[in-house]
Amino acid sequence: MYKTFVFVVVCFLLAGCNGLSGPDYKDASYIGDSHSVSFDEVVVSVQVSDKPEQYQNLHVFFSAIINTDKKSWYQYEVEDIVRRSETRLSSLIVKEISNLGVVSMKDLSSIRRQLVSKAQQTFDSAFSEWSRSDEFKVEFIIVSLFLTDASVGKTRVEKARLW
Repeated sequence: MYKTFVFVVVCFLLAGCNGLSGPDYKDASYIGDSHSVSFDEVVVSVQVSDKPEQYQNLHVFFSAIINTDKKSWYQYEVEDIVRRSETRLSSLIVKEISNLGVVSMKDLSSIRRQLVSKAQQTFDSAFSEWSRSDEFKVEFIIVSLFLTDASVGKTRVEKARLW
């Protein structure tokens, strides 16, 4: 019995064929984005051109998508860096929107592009100081952007506290 078991193990190791390897095999953990971080909502009151002398709230929801070409022990450090940048990026968003002046519904697409560009530039300049930043690609996106009347404020989202 013992000799048979050893023989089977040796054959398995020598054959090297376990059905899971090969040039076209991709583990499910490599498909799609590696990680993402969602930020709290940012709300700024803006004057709307469609309704003169009336303000509406512009709601912006940002997220960051984190990817790497290889498995890394530092993926959670990247998430930490992204989370710590949230306050600075939220402040930047408020500043950029406040400088827009009068906003039109037709402007939302260009506003989205402008905010994403500014957020990416701001984050990249700080992130590049980390010695392992070249191993990761962090991309900022806006997952929601909409106007509401002034009676609708910021939604409160409770974040789970991790030890």
